[in-house]
Amino acid sequence: MIEATETKLSKNVVEALALTLVRIFEARAARPVEDGPLVVQTVDLEKRMPTREERRMEHLASPDRHREEVELAALQWIGKHLNHQGGIDLMHEALYAAIALHPKYEGRMLSICDARWDGIGDWHS
Repeated sequence: MIEATETKLSKNVVEALALTLVRIFEARAARPVEDGPLVVQTVDLEKRMPTREERRMEHLASPDRHREEVELAALQWIGKHLNHQGGIDLMHEALYAAIALHPKYEGRMLSICDARWDGIGDWHS
């Protein structure tokens, strides 16, 4: 577990980063499971079953899917902003300050930032 540290970052920046990460987790949790267990359903023979492409398009049109993409874009923007302001050291400082606000999400926060911030400045996953 990462211990809370004092930071010279704006409280707003840290809260925005933490909130963005939590929203990503919420959007992912709201998505339907694609490869879940086989469920047997009765079928109305009068209705046509949706094609694989129709199911795919419905999934892509999901508001939770778009919400996650928006939040991931925001996370990447925050990383670029932090890098511009203070490089990788400031990125690390902000991430650990955000984790201190939501320590139960530590592993997920580290993983998502590592993936989305890869290639921003000197950040490499």
